[in-house]
Order: sequence, then structure tokens, then C-alpha cells
Amino acid sequence: MDIQFTARNLQKGQLKSVRKTVKKTLNDHLDSLLENYHLNQSKIHVTVEYFKDKYRITLRLHIPPRKILLAKETDEKLANALNQAVKELVRQVKKHQAKISGRENWKRKSRRNRIKQLKTKLSNFSKESHKESEQQLQPLLSRLEQYIRRELSYLRANGDLPASYPTMEDIRDEVILRLQLKWDELENRDEKLYQTLIKTVHEVLAEETRETSLHEKDISLEAELPEDPVSQAESMVEEETGEFYQPFEALHIEDIIPDNNVSLPDELVEKNAKDSCYQIMATLPNQWRQVISLVYQEQFPVEQVSESLAIDSISRTQRLLEHAEAFLLESLKDRGIALDKELLLKLLRV
Repeated sequence: MDIQFTARNLQKGQLKSVRKTVKKTLNDHLDSLLENYHLNQSKIHVTVEYFKDKYRITLRLHIPPRKILLAKETDEKLANALNQAVKELVRQVKKHQAKISGRENWKRKSRRNRIKQLKTKLSNFSKESHKESEQQLQPLLSRLEQYIRRELSYLRANGDLPASYPTMEDIRDEVILRLQLKWDELENRDEKLYQTLIKTVHEVLAEETRETSLHEKDISLEAELPEDPVSQAESMVEEETGEFYQPFEALHIEDIIPDNNVSLPDELVEKNAKDSCYQIMATLPNQWRQVISLVYQEQFPVEQVSESLAIDSISRTQRLLEHAEAFLLESLKDRGIALDKELLLKLLRV
């Protein structure tokens, strides 16, 4: 790391000691960090000014090829201003490196720090309270995990979350820790407890989707470049022939025209209807899907659905449910599957 130093309004006797202090602080807190990130060629320009009985520190870090990070701090004491400026610059370096190294890895580190903070807070609670929460949550975990998997599948199918992050375990662990932190405030009846778990799941997932949407245009500078479209097209020439030409298969008329006298087994009809339901639910707006999922699959009352999804009124929740039901039933009818609400409930019940 190349350090360039500029001083303004300092006494001649101070200059040597200030330069030495700045160099030592930067070497202690910044040099090893830049080395770990392979940014040893970076240059830092340090400006120390003294005016109105205060020191102002300005740090400009030039990271090849064109990135410049800036940190400024002012304090009556030189050491305080310098330490705060270096701390801010370290934060910016870590953020920059996280961004160019891939957003998912950055989010994983952020989640680990958040989980660590939650566990630190939880350690202040009594062992009896912690043990009691684990005992009451244990019977609900299987049902909770199934719900989280289902929600993650829908959010990934719609592109609201990446394919591999967060995992079901990530969401489950954070939900449980958040719940344990407010354990003394909860009503510990099983169903009420499960409803609170579901509410916390949606809070965590909402934060994840919001974070993903904020950074969806970020591009990792370390990721491999996509194949050039022209090269990709050239490599696919005549691929269609190999894919569709099947000379060893003879096509007969009976393979094309269905036999109306043959009926499908009831199990196959039900499976087809159920698969169609889940496919259509994946296309629903998130709030519609969440409402119908909680009512039909988790058997929540409408009042509790409003609370779990933070919907402002029960009447609005009821309207969302009616819209989702109507759309689902009509879409099934378009596929040749005629159902009423009772059959739909039977089909979607977990």
C-alpha cells in the first residue's frame, strides 16, 4: 500500500509525529485487509488539517483500476478523528469487495453476522426459558419446514429470490431465534405459537425479497462472462435436426387420436388436478397465493391470515381470498378441470 501524506496548518514539531501515527494506524488496520483482498497495489492519500481547534482527516483510497473510496472525520483529538476515518474506510473496502465477489456471498456473511447478534442477545435469557421454548417449538418444526420450503419454491419460481439462497435452514433458524427473543411475550398455545411462526416467516422472507430487489442489477466482477450470443448461435447450428429427427420411431394414427372409451384412473385424475393447482398458484400475485395457502393449506381463519400477512383489514383479506379462489377455479376450468370450493379445499389440504 502506497501512502501519500499532506498536512495543513500543523505546527512544524507535530508533522513528524502525526505522519508516524497515521502510518502506524493504517498499517495496523488497513494494510492486512488490502493484502487479504489482493489489493496491495492500492494508493491512499491522507490529508490532515487543523482548523478551529479541530483535526480533520480525509482518506482517499485508490483501488485499481478506477475505484476511489473516501472517508472524512473531524474531532478535537487527532487519534479519534483518524480512528473513525479508518474505521469508515475499512467498512467501505469490505463492502466493495463483497460486491465484486458476488452478492450471495455478501448476503451470507450479513446473515451470519445477524444470526450471531441474535444468539448473543439470546444468551442473556435464562436457561429455563430457552429450554421451554425449544420443547414447545420442537413438535411444530416439521410443519414449519414444509411451509418454508413451499414458500421458497414459489418465490424462486417467480424470480423474487435466487435459486440457491437463502436455504430453508437459513429461514428456519432465523425465525426460531427471533421468536425465542420475544418468548415471554407470546401466548404459548400450540396453534397460536404456530401462527406466530408463520408471521415471522413472512417477515423474514419479505426482508429477503426486498434486499434481492435492491441488488438485482449488481454484477459480480469475478463471475465468468456469458457466452457471446453469436458464438452461441453458431454452436447450435443443426442442433434442431438432432433434437427432433427420430428415424427409428414409427408414428401411427392411434398414437395421435385419443380413445374416448378409456377412462383414466381416479388417482391419476386427482394427481393431474393437484399438479395443475400448484402450477397456477405459482403464477398468482404473492399476496393472493399467501392468503389462499394459509386458508386452504394451513387452515388459518381469515382474521389470523390478516395478522400473519400484516394486511390492514379483515375485509381486504376476504376480498383477496375471493379473487384468488375465482382465478384459480377459472384457470382450472380452462384446463378442463371443473372444481368447486369444497373439492379445491380437499385437493390443496396438506
